[in-house]
Amino acid sequence: MAMSGDENNEVNFRKVNEWSDIDVAIISPDLTDDRFNERIRLTKIAQNVDSRIGPVLFRPDTFLVISCRYFNNYNIL
Repeated sequence: MAMSGDENNEVNFRKVNEWSDIDVAIISPDLTDDRFNERIRLTKIAQNVDSRIGPVLFRPDTFLVISCRYFNNYNIL
């Protein structure tokens, strides 16, 4: 099983299979407001490591809010 979030900040649990991607949270104050181009830039870098890696971009302030919401929903904190 894997836990993942979607673009609506909903947490999903799903089975992992050979076609599953690998979401990697990138948490940086240096990310610009142009998330589309930032994601493209980081995806190109990730492709050199593993084509299944999909960067998920967060600024530190938004990551704390979103991750706390996830963990509180599942009584992890």
